[in-house]
Amino acid sequence: MHAEDIEIRSEEVQEILGTPPKWITRWGTLMALVFFVLMGWMGYWVKYPDVVTAEVRVTSSDPARRLRAPQGALITQVLVQNEDTVAAGKVLLVYNSNANVDDVLVLENAVDAIEIPTEEKLLQFNLGKDLLLGSLRDNLYQFFKKQEELTLEKSRDGQQLDLSQLRQKIRIAQKNIEYAKKQRETLERQYLLAQQEYLRQDNLLQRNLTPSHKVRQAEENKLEKERQLQAVESEIKTNQDMIDLYRKEINGVERSTSASENTAAKGLIDEFVKLQKAIDTWKAENLVVAPTSGVILLTNDNVRNNSYVQREEDLMVIMPRVTKENIGRVSLIPYGSGKVEVGQKAIIKLNSYPFQEFGALTGEVAWKGKIPVDDRIPLEVKFPNGLITNTGYQIENSQEMVGTVEIVTDRKRLIEWIFENFRRVTS
Repeated sequence: MHAEDIEIRSEEVQEILGTPPKWITRWGTLMALVFFVLMGWMGYWVKYPDVVTAEVRVTSSDPARRLRAPQGALITQVLVQNEDTVAAGKVLLVYNSNANVDDVLVLENAVDAIEIPTEEKLLQFNLGKDLLLGSLRDNLYQFFKKQEELTLEKSRDGQQLDLSQLRQKIRIAQKNIEYAKKQRETLERQYLLAQQEYLRQDNLLQRNLTPSHKVRQAEENKLEKERQLQAVESEIKTNQDMIDLYRKEINGVERSTSASENTAAKGLIDEFVKLQKAIDTWKAENLVVAPTSGVILLTNDNVRNNSYVQREEDLMVIMPRVTKENIGRVSLIPYGSGKVEVGQKAIIKLNSYPFQEFGALTGEVAWKGKIPVDDRIPLEVKFPNGLITNTGYQIENSQEMVGTVEIVTDRKRLIEWIFENFRRVTS
């Protein structure tokens, strides 16, 4: 073994092992040269897409509307149920108000019917005094008070009313107030009992111990007693206002009837404008209105009568009945966004449809925002060929699908792409 080891390590053997075959030296260099020339040729002619990648949400051009609580509030009325179909403008919820929304809408329709508030139209304006208007009741009372003032001015016919007639009118109004106050006491007791019965029936319904129609009957009875109580309070208020007017007439000084009538007419128109503004303010603060037509999906178990919701808490979603064309909404980071232009190709890979199995969607940039929103550049991608992937698969229409988008901003030569990445790494 030792002799063989010495023989292998001899200079002659080492020279043989260390000398490569001549054909490798001759052809190996040529093959390496051909390989590098071929790679350079391919790098020059083969182009590689330069892309900008971002997240994308594919949705309808008329997307689902998610409604949130504008403020922390107590829901007093829920006017829709799950999967109800609603039209745009439909009242969905009532907040922080003991007014009946139907009565408020009756008042609004009556006010809107007077397109131009003339003196004649405003004098003919009349509504029932049993409407449950909540905080709007005082605005309506002030309007009726101005209405009575103008009516009184017009009834004078240029002469002061007889003082005895005015005192007689005051006595009649005072008797009416006394009688109405006795009615109010009785109705307050009846309303309290009706409210207690409604709460009892509602509690039993929550424990499945009573049918729902009994709860509705109790609620209707409570509302009826509340309307009767409202009518009596309106009568008391009206008579008190009339007494004030008659006393002003008795204690008033001599003045021009025409000037007084013009002042009263102006005051009536001003009060009508205040009533219009008060209705608009009440609606903005107390109503949730459907911004579009569609189907209601209640997404929050707290959306029910007498339930409190927090500010920005989700309430419900309105799903459009007809899905329109789809669109991809993208938010780009500012870095590299300058390369993106309208008309460029976009490749969308959806998370719910894996790219390896279903393929990718092809679209193009349809719009690019010029002003950043939350430090992002907004983009919209359209799909000229619909939601058909490059493998021929038809993606089902959905309200919202999430994925990634690759926007092809340029097609660079492969050799340019290699050198750019090499410079980026080395720098």
